[in-house]
Amino acid sequence: MTGIAPTILLCVLCLAPLPEGAHIPPPIHVTLTIREGKVRADLLLWASIYEQWWDLKAKECGKLEGPALEKARAAVTATVSNALVLSIDGIPVAPVMKGMRWQAGMQANDFIPYVLISFEYPALAPPRSVSIFWKEFERLENLPTDHVLVFVEDEGDEIIIERLMKTEPEYVWHAPRAPRVGSAADLLEEEPPPPPRKTRLPLVSLSILLAAGLAVPFMRRRGASLPVLLCCTLGALMFSAATWGMAGVEVRMPWDAASSLPSEEEALKIFETLHRNIYRAFDYETEDEIYDALARSVSGDLLDQIYGEVYESLILREEGGAVCKVTSVKVLDSHVEMPEEGSAAASFRVEHHWRVQGTVEHWGHKHLRTNEYRATYLVRRKPDGWRIAGVELKDQRRIGEDVGMFGR
Repeated sequence: MTGIAPTILLCVLCLAPLPEGAHIPPPIHVTLTIREGKVRADLLLWASIYEQWWDLKAKECGKLEGPALEKARAAVTATVSNALVLSIDGIPVAPVMKGMRWQAGMQANDFIPYVLISFEYPALAPPRSVSIFWKEFERLENLPTDHVLVFVEDEGDEIIIERLMKTEPEYVWHAPRAPRVGSAADLLEEEPPPPPRKTRLPLVSLSILLAAGLAVPFMRRRGASLPVLLCCTLGALMFSAATWGMAGVEVRMPWDAASSLPSEEEALKIFETLHRNIYRAFDYETEDEIYDALARSVSGDLLDQIYGEVYESLILREEGGAVCKVTSVKVLDSHVEMPEEGSAAASFRVEHHWRVQGTVEHWGHKHLRTNEYRATYLVRRKPDGWRIAGVELKDQRRIGEDVGMFGR
């Protein structure tokens, strides 16, 4: 298959530089983080809004000390408590300010300075639900927006994006029934082995033949005539044929182990595990760990080149060393093509269509990026299990514009 290794790096994220103007932050947005039983809200405002609401100089927000700091904290916390109501398991919780930071405008955000204000919301136990409610929409009347953008990051992979508007001013997060433990790298999956090919043994028929094989020599030694022996043998053969479909058992034959192929459903499960592990491999920290994890999904003859290209694709050198991290991989469609009957090759192909969401972090902020891909994969059995042995990228496209998550 052509286009095997050079294209796999594109399966992480489309990493072309963003167009001009794609980094402009919204006037106001909130990043709600719910992890390890803790709730944190990061409120980001244009610096001009900060100065308008609290009559404070934005540039000095991170330099305040003593009484001036306490006065600013009290004023900002009071306003946020009234405008942004956060409830944990149905109980409103007062925010505790953890800090303020001013960020100068730069080319990355169209030279708009902004202020990041961080709050924590104490929880006595890991929350089952978290509600965020924006009450004071009159504060937005003189701003170029009619909503508050909310990003929700929890223990899962995918970042949730919501808009609080007058018609729908509240968003409620619910804890998953089975929360994840550890990082995606901890969930690196073992490739499911295909079930062995089995051969059916007709027990009744084989028992009759075995009995006849023991009885005929015994009868011959006792002096039975040849016609009698022939009749017994013929009768046993006929009775064995008549009971061939009765009471059988399936067993694995040694000569079937090397050439057995999975069903289409089993082949799809094998491929999806290998495909997910390519992304999860890069959640490890050291090169050796990434390399070893990737080897559990990719054929050894492609490993060196694929490792190098995927690793380089995660570092956007043309964007000042931006770091790309995959947060979600969603399968949209898959179709398995099994080899023709009688083929000796232990392999199959998969037409795969999937969507990748990730965060690109650079210039003091990060933004969401979503891409879709279509590719044909070749999966081949190796001595140590099934591995991806080739991939041909058919299509790739970005879905919508990048969504900025500034100040994070």
